[in-house]
Amino acid sequence: MDAPGAHILSIGTAVPAHRGTKAEAARFFSEVVKARAPQADQAKLLRYLDFITTRSGISTRYTVLADYLQADPADFEFFPRDWSLEPLPSTARRMKVYKAEGPVLARRAAEDAFRQSALRPAEVTHLIVTTCTGFFAPGIDVALVDALSMSPKVARTVIGFMGCQAGMSGLRTADQIIGADPDAVVLQVSVELCTLHLQADPTPEVLVANCLFGDGAAAVLYGSARREGALARTVSHLSHIEPRGRAEMTWDIGDHGFSMFLDSRIPHSLSPATKDAVSALCAGAGIGSDSVARFAVHPGGPRILDAVQRALHLSPTGLDSAREVLRDFGNMSSASIFFVLARELARRAEPGPLVALAFGPGLSIEAALLEAL
Repeated sequence: MDAPGAHILSIGTAVPAHRGTKAEAARFFSEVVKARAPQADQAKLLRYLDFITTRSGISTRYTVLADYLQADPADFEFFPRDWSLEPLPSTARRMKVYKAEGPVLARRAAEDAFRQSALRPAEVTHLIVTTCTGFFAPGIDVALVDALSMSPKVARTVIGFMGCQAGMSGLRTADQIIGADPDAVVLQVSVELCTLHLQADPTPEVLVANCLFGDGAAAVLYGSARREGALARTVSHLSHIEPRGRAEMTWDIGDHGFSMFLDSRIPHSLSPATKDAVSALCAGAGIGSDSVARFAVHPGGPRILDAVQRALHLSPTGLDSAREVLRDFGNMSSASIFFVLARELARRAEPGPLVALAFGPGLSIEAALLEAL
């Protein structure tokens, strides 16, 4: 009898050409602070900036904007050529870049997924796109159909503005599609251009968001057990909104890009909620949570990973895949979880249960129990 659940056949990834180091990020944002913050606040803010960049767990991030790597604002191409960044680019200006760069990155991730699979784009019956960093229509879904020569009859679903958890929502949607039609082939693409949304207010909350996020895309091909060469299969899912953290993570559209608010209390709210979610997820599948030894967790930041590690009583190496992705790429919102999952599935380990977790505004948790094959 065929094993149920959507089977992950391949995971592709892509990042932009511009790779920025921790030192370059610190230089850029310190110059912005010095240009925008009141003189009396600058020393304190610069110390805080040094603190968060040192402890971020991030060594490099990728961006579609070369400006972040420049030492002289005279070389800026996107931002105004002054460290104050005034006048700040409008949301429309940022969406113009998203429209130009988002489809390119999405296509590269999808092509990487196809290279690792025996499938061809023409065989895709369903396309899922998750993104929260830009909008236009016809959107990235239609651009992918054209770029990859998929059937014009492919069924398209766009999951937008759900934040970092959206990749997991896409996985759940793919599982539901394949559960209803075992002949379906689903391509999911998660693409995020987070660095378009720099906010320039010299506040601690803004500095944290600016220093944490990077750009990237991931693509996943799913099929049923009838397809050979699967890496893992889905077993069960769980969605949870944590009422204690409703206002702790928000994502708003403003005149100058999208504005992320991250409350310092998020790790405290996520710790008990994550433990309860994993227990409920495993109980629903008829297994004990203590039987799960492998986790793929969205790298929301070092404090979030520390909180999850403590809540689940994981070993010091239990979240290595997540910490490596955070180190090498930063937080790429909905695409991040698949960078982590790809690394975790590539590690040498026995087949067995694996829990994937991601978090989003609300405060919300999306979880999936997988069986690594």
